[in-house]
Amino acid sequence: MKNKFASTDVVAAVSGLKRCIGMRVNNIYDIDNKTYLIKLNRQEEKSTLLFESGIRLHLTKFDWPKNPAPSSFTMKLRKHLKNKRLENVNQVGVDRVVDLQFGTGEAAYHVIVELYDRGNVILTDLNYINLSVLRPRKEGDDLRFAVREIYPIDRISSKTSAGLGSIEELKRILDQLKDGENLKRALNPHVEYGSALIEHVLVEAGFPANACIGKGYSKSDDADRLFVALKNAENLLQQLRHEDSKGFIIQREEKRATAENGPLLTFESFEPYLWCHVKNSPRLDRDSFHDAVDEFFSKVESQKLDLKVIQQEKGALKKLDNIKKDHENRIRTLQAQAEDDKVKASLIEMNVDVVERAILAIRSELALQKSWKDISDIVKLSAAQGDTVAKLIKGLKLETNQITMLLSNPYADADDDDEKPLKVDIDIGISAPANARKYYDMKRTATKKEKKTVEASVKAFKSAEKKTKQMLREVATTSTIQKARHVFWFEKFFWCITSDGYLIVGGRDQQQNELVVKRHLKQGDIYFHADVHGASSIVVKNPSGQPLPPRTIQEAALMSVCYSIAWEAKFIASSWWVYWHQVSKTAPAGEYLTTGSFMIRGKKNFVPPSPLVIGFGIMFRLEDSCIERHRQDWKIQKEEQTDSKNTQVEADEEVALSESEDEEKEKSTFPDTVVRLNESEVVHQIKGEDNNDVQVTIIGQLLNEPKKSAVEIKTASQKPPQSSKKLEEGNLNKQGPSKRGQHGKIKKMKEKYRDQDEDERALRMQLLQSSGAQKEKKKKDAKKKKQEQIQSKSQPFSKQVTVGLAEIKEDIETQREDLLQKTEVNITNEKMENREMKDTLEMPDQVVVSEEKGSKPEKSVVKPDTDDEEEGEEKAKSESDDVFKLTGQPSEEDELLFAVPIVTAYSALSNFKYKVKVIPGTSKRGKAAKAALQMFTMDKTASQREKDLLKSLKDQDVARNLPGKVKILAQNLNRMKK
Repeated sequence: MKNKFASTDVVAAVSGLKRCIGMRVNNIYDIDNKTYLIKLNRQEEKSTLLFESGIRLHLTKFDWPKNPAPSSFTMKLRKHLKNKRLENVNQVGVDRVVDLQFGTGEAAYHVIVELYDRGNVILTDLNYINLSVLRPRKEGDDLRFAVREIYPIDRISSKTSAGLGSIEELKRILDQLKDGENLKRALNPHVEYGSALIEHVLVEAGFPANACIGKGYSKSDDADRLFVALKNAENLLQQLRHEDSKGFIIQREEKRATAENGPLLTFESFEPYLWCHVKNSPRLDRDSFHDAVDEFFSKVESQKLDLKVIQQEKGALKKLDNIKKDHENRIRTLQAQAEDDKVKASLIEMNVDVVERAILAIRSELALQKSWKDISDIVKLSAAQGDTVAKLIKGLKLETNQITMLLSNPYADADDDDEKPLKVDIDIGISAPANARKYYDMKRTATKKEKKTVEASVKAFKSAEKKTKQMLREVATTSTIQKARHVFWFEKFFWCITSDGYLIVGGRDQQQNELVVKRHLKQGDIYFHADVHGASSIVVKNPSGQPLPPRTIQEAALMSVCYSIAWEAKFIASSWWVYWHQVSKTAPAGEYLTTGSFMIRGKKNFVPPSPLVIGFGIMFRLEDSCIERHRQDWKIQKEEQTDSKNTQVEADEEVALSESEDEEKEKSTFPDTVVRLNESEVVHQIKGEDNNDVQVTIIGQLLNEPKKSAVEIKTASQKPPQSSKKLEEGNLNKQGPSKRGQHGKIKKMKEKYRDQDEDERALRMQLLQSSGAQKEKKKKDAKKKKQEQIQSKSQPFSKQVTVGLAEIKEDIETQREDLLQKTEVNITNEKMENREMKDTLEMPDQVVVSEEKGSKPEKSVVKPDTDDEEEGEEKAKSESDDVFKLTGQPSEEDELLFAVPIVTAYSALSNFKYKVKVIPGTSKRGKAAKAALQMFTMDKTASQREKDLLKSLKDQDVARNLPGKVKILAQNLNRMKK
């Protein structure tokens, strides 16, 4: 099977790419570490260029799976090529190297794709200085393919002709060849045509396809004809270079092991021209060479599966044939043994006197206690002297108490060739008739064995044939299921379905957390997150926008905790949820959120913790005609939406009760300030301009900001402003344990400056010409001016919180200056909430949370990603419709297409046919999932179709949604292990 481009393929591909010149680069993606996609567009026209290092380069119409996180080489390509036009496409010289030029003038960049050997992809500037190299390497001592090196474009493009210059050069090459060498193979290193084009022109010129020197080709007579053929190859190559060629997919017939299925047509190669040697082969014609290559590589994987099925069928039938042959060989061996024993017994009977005399002679010698060597010498001496008995003794096997005699039929004719003498082992411990009887017994035993073997072989062959047919059916079924297997869009995430039929998706890492929120958090959806670090971002799909039932909230909260470090640590934790419009990527001023980090605005609704008990079950994809029959499986009761809404409100109030009680306890006359160093959670609670309490919680790290201590500022009450004197007293009373002598110093300061107001203090500081006061004044003026500018604009909520926080900090600093100049103050809050004091370092999914009581939802929310990477499944249908195509309660009249494993709350699997309970344990999830599947297949109520679908599940797909190490709980599990 052809698996990479030849010289003619590169020429045809470059010719077909000319029509893309002038298109602009929209984006660049990588499929794997060797394969890349460049999306091009021009007004309404769109194209996708795919190139694989060392393999292929063509336009594609298929939707290839892309890596969620682009590689460094992809990011380099995006940096230099995005939004640039494709200005030129050229083949470098006659080699399998393609030069793609993007941009013009000083902004020109070249992408050089090497399609020979292991290949390479190199990004260069306009002077061919390497900016990025996919596979850095050395070629010899002088040439290096590395960054900042010059790509040797001149050396590669120096050869402009693919053929030979003259007939003398051709003759000189052929004279060096030996007789018997293949002509096509000998010419291939000297011309740049490729083996397919060389074979085509040879056949077209009248040479055999496998012509050899001296056989099909004569050096003296055929040189001129061969030179003309090579010139035709050069003309054909020029034709491919200047004209768009059609594409041809050459096929090959694969004979199946079972005749009723017929032969299988598989792809053999892709060609830009219909060569003479493949004209009679089955083929597929396409309008362009790019379409043929695209179809070839996109379907070759599925055809590999077909070939694997054929090999399995052949292997099963071969095993059956080997069993049949083995039984036939056994029967033939037993028959031959029985016949041989019968002949030996007959010969002993016909030569009974001679045999008896030989036995007595050997016995007598042994009675004289002679050695075995002496006895052997006596037998040889007697045979030399003409003793007839000694002549018939051909060997002594005294260790087994036997002698070997050469016996023949004394009554047979001398001319009868069938009656040849036969060596027979004689037991000297018994008489000659007893030896004959012994051989007859052996013959009867062999006959009985033969009969039993024949009977057993018939049964064994029937059993093997039955097993083989069953294996062939299973292989065919598995192949059909794998071909029909449709991968749902949500299967690349953590996913589950609740008891009420709501779909839940969650990210497996930071990139997927970003993807889940930016692309799949739509209007009406609910966002869940565990109240521990190391948790996944969970989104409950709610396209109707109605309030979620309490059961769904509890199950989604459980899954958010299970997909966190709480599962591995085996501890129960709570979680919280917010509405879709409360999730945003807007960071505070001067900062930005990293991948997987979000700003949560408004109230968080906490859900009480639940035991870490989930379920593993199997769902089946229904045929479209059976979907309506199972639509009520998820128990969605639309007429009870109002009741569920009221129930949810009550549940929310109950969940938030503990928070409101804590807040009432924390009300005070003035905010306390806590300075905590080296912590990742920053909580700000201030009083905004609208006199509402504002709490800002930062979990994780915001970038582009200097490292600061985490400051928590809490205000809880809404009392009228107090006088500065009372404020000072409140601050002093709120101070923590003071240093020695500090209390008396503060008391003296209070007494001294008791009647001094702010104006008098400012005047005195000005008279003293305190540099600190001047700097403080300048700083205040600058901050005040900046705040006025900010307030004049429409600011998002996060910036207003930042401004309010700066004002409160400024007031606190002013009062500190009044009371304690150059004195460090550490004021602690004794009523800190336990949740706020949790250390949330090392969170893989950073979340920034802010709460504003009584404020309206912020309009700046996470918008869906409009990137070109949007999946085809979402464009074609609604995300929630896929849920109703699956069922966990298959019936006999249902037509099932494939099986899908699901991990969800155990309560959601109450009506499932195949389910087990899962809790945190020590078993590896793959082993546990296999044990559960084995138990499912042993279920007596399982139909044959269900068993086939369960067996077709791949190991990597079964356990990928289990949280970690688990323990399976089921009634029949221990019985199955025994």
